Amino acid sequence: MPDNSGSRVLRHLTQRHGCDCVIASAAIVANCTYRRAAELTPASEEKRPLYAREIRDLLRKLTNVRWLGPLPSLSKRVRSFCKPNRNYFVIIRPSRSFVALPSKASVGHAVVVCDGRIYDPEQVAPKSPTDYSRADWEVIAYYVPWNARRLTETQDQNGREDTGNRLWDTVFDR
Repeated sequence: MPDNSGSRVLRHLTQRHGCDCVIASAAIVANCTYRRAAELTPASEEKRPLYAREIRDLLRKLTNVRWLGPLPSLSKRVRSFCKPNRNYFVIIRPSRSFVALPSKASVGHAVVVCDGRIYDPEQVAPKSPTDYSRADWEVIAYYVPWNARRLTETQDQNGREDTGNRLWDTVFDR
C-alpha cells in the first residue's frame, strides 16, 4: 500500500485555457511553475485533455515519484478526500443530481487535494471543503503518490529551484 501521508502548503496556480486544468494541477502538486509542467505535456494545453497514462507520466516526471491511478472513487464527493496529511490528484465532475451539466462535465476537471485543502486551478486560491463551491462534485478517479515523503522532498526542492521565477509566464515569454 502506498504511503500517502505528508503535510504541505502548495503554491496555487490558475489554468490558462479550457483544457489545461491537468497541467495547472500537476504544477500545483509538484510545486513547480506552469511553464515547466506545460513543457513536459505531450498535448497542447489548448487542444485536448490528457489521457490517464499521460497524466500519470506527467506527475511522475514533475515529482520524481511513482503515482498510482487512475483509481476508481465509487462516486465519492470531493469533500471525502479532504483529510489531513494526504495528497491526491483528483478528477471531478458535477454530481449527476445536477440538472444542467457544463460541457466539460463528461471529461472532468482536475484539482489537487493536499492536507485538507482543495487547489482548483479555476479558482483564485485554495479552499477548505466548507468554502469550496464544488465540494459535492463527484470524484471520477484519483491518483495517489506511491511515496508521500519523497513527494514532499521533491515539492521542497522544486519550490527552492523556482524561487524568484514567476509561477506562470505570459504569452510574451514564448
